[in-house]
Amino acid sequence: MPNRTNQLMVKELVSYLGDVEDMIFLDYRGMSALEVDGFRGGLASGGGRMRVVKNSVTRIALEELGRGEVAGLITGSVAILHGDDIIAIAKAAAEITRKNRAVEVVGGVLGGTVLEAAEAAALAKMPSRVELLGQIASQILAPATNISSAAGSGGANIAACVKQRIEDLERDAA
Repeated sequence: MPNRTNQLMVKELVSYLGDVEDMIFLDYRGMSALEVDGFRGGLASGGGRMRVVKNSVTRIALEELGRGEVAGLITGSVAILHGDDIIAIAKAAAEITRKNRAVEVVGGVLGGTVLEAAEAAALAKMPSRVELLGQIASQILAPATNISSAAGSGGANIAACVKQRIEDLERDAA
């Protein structure tokens, strides 16, 4: 049974992680305090958060949240990364692992599914939420763009198509 301080920490962490569905777990052992602070600030500017809590407290909180299968990923100096765009967070984690080889992604949770280290790291290769929204917008606007460019070019395109068709018909008739 945890002491009173740890019980309060578990309660607070359960409340904090209750609505968090997607997480990346980062072993940050090779980072200096300055690097951790800079990384945390970079995450925050993009809507992400980094939470460092004692492993025993984290495991108990995850058990209380019904996420006991994730508790096995919590070994060593592990930080919980989460936020609005898990892909952007995974990209930030991948960037810090490239800069500092001692730091590594140890796993994660995506939509309630536990991810192994390689799966969590692979999220960084996916397009972020902003990139996906841009792709969707361009796909939605593409037909309108094509119509407006055809209409804006006047009769030149139509005349060229008619001329080509006449030439084809004349060639076929000969």
